[in-house]
Amino acid sequence: MFRTEELVKTFGDGPERVEALKGISLDIPEGEVFGIVGHSGAGKSTLIRCLNLLERPTSGRVFLDEVELTGLSAGELRRRRQRIGMIFQHFHLFESRTVLGNVAFPLELRGIDRARREARAREILEIVGLADRAHEHPSRLSGGMKQRVGIARALAGSPRVLLCDEATSALDTRTSQQILALLREVNEAFGVTVVLITHDMEVVRSACGSAALLADGRIVESGRLTDLALEPASALGRLLLPLRGAPVAADETHLLLTVADVAHGSAALSRLARDLDVDVTIRAGSIERISAQDVGRFQVALEARPDRAAPATDAVVRYLTDQGVRTEVLA
Repeated sequence: MFRTEELVKTFGDGPERVEALKGISLDIPEGEVFGIVGHSGAGKSTLIRCLNLLERPTSGRVFLDEVELTGLSAGELRRRRQRIGMIFQHFHLFESRTVLGNVAFPLELRGIDRARREARAREILEIVGLADRAHEHPSRLSGGMKQRVGIARALAGSPRVLLCDEATSALDTRTSQQILALLREVNEAFGVTVVLITHDMEVVRSACGSAALLADGRIVESGRLTDLALEPASALGRLLLPLRGAPVAADETHLLLTVADVAHGSAALSRLARDLDVDVTIRAGSIERISAQDVGRFQVALEARPDRAAPATDAVVRYLTDQGVRTEVLA
């Protein structure tokens, strides 16, 4: 779907020069809900605006469906952009137009006749749950409704991809979840690729299947969320599945366990206690819902019983690994 090669974007000259993007190479698969996450100033919004060339990169290339957007003429680029919908943080609706008029506006720009564009706008408003608000103006709508209008407007032209720049950050938690659920429905029902720019890890956990972590204008890492969460060394995995660890005393043996299925992990610990006759105490734990899976990370201590020593640590690690539990020994 989208692919970038060594994307660089700078602003200003001389001592005022700022390098916002520093050689971004990224693949966004077709049909994904893909998150681009990072703190304020990481370069997220610049990157998403470079994807559809609202910002022209200083160097590097951008591809959509293997067509290099950065090499197109202005007219051809306008035609290719019709495949890309954009959803903004602050809605950017026309207050003088009705909801129907806002949704139909991109089709008006394409020269589509009034009857056809209004029919398409009504169809999309039905999908986003605002058919009964078609003749109201944005001033009469809540924030969540305004964002639904923004999504409907972006969908009006039947795009292949939706670019969402902090689309839920101006909304309360409940409304944000409703908007994310709508974006997932659009992705699943129509196969539209969704790219979400966000600083909120809860948005990534609840909506995305894959993500990239951006810091200081560079991609730190990217991949499937469940793969990243299961890798304790992953920076994005630690953000997805944070764990405030417990201290490890000099005479204790602690293990870090990561499981893609919490129920399976719990059963594995029960079997460990039975089969190896070992006492296990959970000292810290974290469970998050990631890509519709309950993924868990636990810090456990192997306890020696008064009548015998604890089993060898490597035997426990082998046992849990064989049970499909990612296991590391903590110092």
